[in-house]
Amino acid sequence: MKEPIEHACPQCAGTRLELRVEQSITVEFDHPDGHDVKDGPSGDLEWDDGTKATCLTCGYAGTLKEMTGKRP
Repeated sequence: MKEPIEHACPQCAGTRLELRVEQSITVEFDHPDGHDVKDGPSGDLEWDDGTKATCLTCGYAGTLKEMTGKRP
């Protein structure tokens, strides 16, 4: 018997999802032609039920909580 899948697309049951997460970087905008990244990225990648998610198989977009489709 297969183990249940935690998250899957409700439209196509795809399990390859793109999640929108945040990290921090330090940037110095010290010259008119551009910028320098001084530090980062830092911090853990974290997500929860409210994280925006897109199915990379069919393009369905919603929150991770909505990604409760069943894999065939």
